[in-house]
Amino acid sequence: MTGLKVLAAAAANRRVGYAYFENSDLVYWTISNKAGEKPLDAVAVTQDLITRFAPDVLVSQAVTPSLTKSKNTKKVIAAIARTGKHNDLISISVPRLRKHKNKYEEAAALAKIFPQVADYLPQPRQLHHSKEPRNTVLFEAIALAVSLFEDEDQNLRIAQAMG
Repeated sequence: MTGLKVLAAAAANRRVGYAYFENSDLVYWTISNKAGEKPLDAVAVTQDLITRFAPDVLVSQAVTPSLTKSKNTKKVIAAIARTGKHNDLISISVPRLRKHKNKYEEAAALAKIFPQVADYLPQPRQLHHSKEPRNTVLFEAIALAVSLFEDEDQNLRIAQAMG
């Protein structure tokens, strides 16, 4: 869809990844620790990005009963989606589809499509380290946007909503 501006947001434990696209080209990306702390912080950071970029669409992960994220993370995701609706954006929640063996393979595949984020590729966690790689949330946001771009039914609904 020509001229479509999409802001994608994905939340994980205490962080939110944002990816902004124009005409399906990745233009801006960031990871916010503040947005992952509590829903009000997620609203503030998301609102700042909406004001800055004026997207047409906000895409976030669908919160479903089978979603294995913490209660706080689910509240953050819901707050981000509400922020899009409050700004009269086309706010779309999509299920997180796994097309790859794991998140590292997914990130590597996305970095081939969007080489500008190759420096953010997460390294697999070592057995003796308990911390999760923090950059995976950025690739989750990019994956949400890509799934939206590939969904012809959603693109038709967006086109109808945009007039």
